[in-house]
Amino acid sequence: MAKVGKKGNYFFKKTNLGKRSTSTKKFSVPDEGNLEIEIVAPQSSPGDCGLYFGLYEVWSGKWKGGLQIHDAFVEK
Repeated sequence: MAKVGKKGNYFFKKTNLGKRSTSTKKFSVPDEGNLEIEIVAPQSSPGDCGLYFGLYEVWSGKWKGGLQIHDAFVEK
């Protein structure tokens, strides 16, 4: 998931993390192909241009913490 600004709307793409082992080794999401998310900056907060990434736990409806992003490619 990604959004621009704290009040922006999230845009997301699904990927399956269920096949991952429970070890602490790093892995890429996704393993195959590209995971591209196209987002549009909200007009309600033009001064807040921060880019936020995260995971969302669908079954509980809560934000999933602990995500570390080591590389992200951002294009305008």
